[in-house]
Amino acid sequence: MGLFDTVILGDKIELPEFSSEPQNVEWQSKTIGGHPLMNLFKITNDGRLTKKEKSYRDMTDEEIKEMAKENGYDSWEEWEESDSKLAPMDSWKRVVDEEWWTDHNQHGSFEIHSSTKNIDDYENIYWSYEVRFTDGNLDDIILLNKKELSN
Repeated sequence: MGLFDTVILGDKIELPEFSSEPQNVEWQSKTIGGHPLMNLFKITNDGRLTKKEKSYRDMTDEEIKEMAKENGYDSWEEWEESDSKLAPMDSWKRVVDEEWWTDHNQHGSFEIHSSTKNIDDYENIYWSYEVRFTDGNLDDIILLNKKELSN
């Protein structure tokens, strides 16, 4: 399966031959910047590619205790010492502090893909598009593949 990035489409972004709202479909890409790392991108209504950025902070003692309780333990230490198949890791003690979107200033193209097979009110189709940007501005979206999927 491998890693991929997720691409959200602004409400005004239209895709060739896609008859319904493409914003209701999860689009994936393995070709933005060449190294998919499970990032979240958005093509904005004004045709810019933005990337969601995050900063992290250490959890407070109270948050750590609450997480342990949510998993059935009185303390983090008790959880660590348990025979749980999903023992906690220290990296879990970090949480998102802030989130914001940055302009990616995309130049070039990348592909987005999705399947509407198991989505209500959509046909059973695999979709693939090339999204082209010049100097950060969306130029064109080209249908690469539209293939009906079997049930």
